[in-house]
Amino acid sequence: MSKHLTCCGEPSLGLLKTLHDKSHDSESVRQCASCGVYWFHRWHEMIDFDGGDDSMTDWYTRITEDESRTLMSANGRPDLGFLELGKRPSICIDEQGARETGGQPGHSWT
Repeated sequence: MSKHLTCCGEPSLGLLKTLHDKSHDSESVRQCASCGVYWFHRWHEMIDFDGGDDSMTDWYTRITEDESRTLMSANGRPDLGFLELGKRPSICIDEQGARETGGQPGHSWT
């Protein structure tokens, strides 16, 4: 999972706070136990009811300590607009492999 992250040679993410968690998608603030870097993690599972394969996608975006504190102290759903495509380098991992992107989707799927 976190072997594609670029924060250090041995990334190991610990969960700090779950912001959103449903059956097929989640959002959380995580911190690398090896180097201390903060990450916003989003996971989404696309269910194919027509008999095809389901697909899972993980996005990781490096965030600052201040951003992590803001997200963790938010009451209700925090504003995640700063993570949207074109605004922040991110790593997307899906059935096609790992790749760098210009951000994440600006929403959860529920």
